[in-house]
Amino acid sequence: MENDEGRVTNDELGERKTEEFVYHRVDVGPMPVIDCVEPQLSEASVRSAPERAAFVARPAAEWVAEIVGRALPGRLLDDLWIEGELAVCFGESGSGKSVLAVQAADAIASGVPLVVDEGRFAIEVDGVKRCGKPATAEPRSVLYFDLKLTSLQFARRYTLEPDRDDTKFSEMNYKFPGNFIRCEFDPGLEVPEKYKTRGQWLFAEIESKIRSTGAKVVVIDSLDRLADGILRTREAAYLMSRLNLLKHELGLSILVLANISRRSDNSPLTAGRLLITRTISAFADSVFAIGRCRWDERLRYLKHLASRSTDIIYDSEYLPAIGLSSDEGFFLSFWFDGFYSEETLLDPYLSQARLDRADEVKELLAEGFTQRDIAICRNMSLGSVNRALKISSPYDDRPKPPPRKPVPACPTKVAETVEQAKEEIRLEAGSPAVSPGSGKPDSKQTVENDRAGRLEPNNGTTDEHG
Repeated sequence: MENDEGRVTNDELGERKTEEFVYHRVDVGPMPVIDCVEPQLSEASVRSAPERAAFVARPAAEWVAEIVGRALPGRLLDDLWIEGELAVCFGESGSGKSVLAVQAADAIASGVPLVVDEGRFAIEVDGVKRCGKPATAEPRSVLYFDLKLTSLQFARRYTLEPDRDDTKFSEMNYKFPGNFIRCEFDPGLEVPEKYKTRGQWLFAEIESKIRSTGAKVVVIDSLDRLADGILRTREAAYLMSRLNLLKHELGLSILVLANISRRSDNSPLTAGRLLITRTISAFADSVFAIGRCRWDERLRYLKHLASRSTDIIYDSEYLPAIGLSSDEGFFLSFWFDGFYSEETLLDPYLSQARLDRADEVKELLAEGFTQRDIAICRNMSLGSVNRALKISSPYDDRPKPPPRKPVPACPTKVAETVEQAKEEIRLEAGSPAVSPGSGKPDSKQTVENDRAGRLEPNNGTTDEHG
């Protein structure tokens, strides 16, 4: 350490620096005065410039009368994505957003947009491609901007999976239509100096590609990859606003994929919990999400969260469930499973066996059996029967059979033995059971019938114990 005598103060150091430099004053004379004249536009140029008001004011009746006789906009993905709209699909990482987007884009390019229905979802596309059936809509050119998968990762999803002993990929792969164009991003490129952020640069490239190809249907996978790192709210608002302007200018139909995180596996899908999801949804015409089923790893479900042009049909009580599989081993896609409630799909204790039991209980109840009768013949408790009736199962969406005709007094088929004929007559008449070999009614069954009353059709109501 230096002692106090060897230290130099800041004032002394400043004096030493001042002594080392010599300043000379030079007289340069008066500064010149430069007149800045603003350019004046000629009257002709002002008149030739197009005048466009920010707002167009017209009577409301005229706005409504404009659509009279106009063709309805097409459905690109059922009611979730309508032609001419900007739709957003939220989902957790690995939930199948990209698989659904590719399947929907392939269907649009083939002229058979996906419809959420048991007999139409992904079936009509196969009918057009394999059976030569006519398309249900006009095939459209689709631009798919893939910002996540590499070319190898994308191709492996739609190529026959090789065995362990194979050294080359199989020649069996899915045949995409020629108007389905996939655009892959090169992550090795650097952002040009004229762009401030990576998002601005990528958006400019997307806009240039759309204008050069003339495509009207665009899929962006995904919005998170347009940012430099973690997508911030300000950057998400900028990108969505630019996409909205581009939609209006070029008449595009845009589907944007975005990640969403949930608090727990049992929480329902929403888009308003986080600020960034609310910001993204504010610029979208339609918002839907894809979620996971808790009791089946293959199942996903679609939930419509917001829409500006259609009614929301697929709400928390009526959700289409779709299963993830590989069609013929080389086309990763979804198949339609049925409609469920979100509470049923998120029930961690539910299983396919419980759903089958619920269907069976509901069928027996529709045939006229009471809950107590069902509990006895299926070896269940009354509480289990009641809970099975409350479960949303595929039986709820099946067409119900017509009312049953009156049961004839005699059996409709020839019984093999006399005892079997007597038993069938007893079941149809609702009389007490007869113990084998005694010819007397079964005491246990008689007590149960006395408690439950006569066997009469029950229209979904419970008895005093059910």
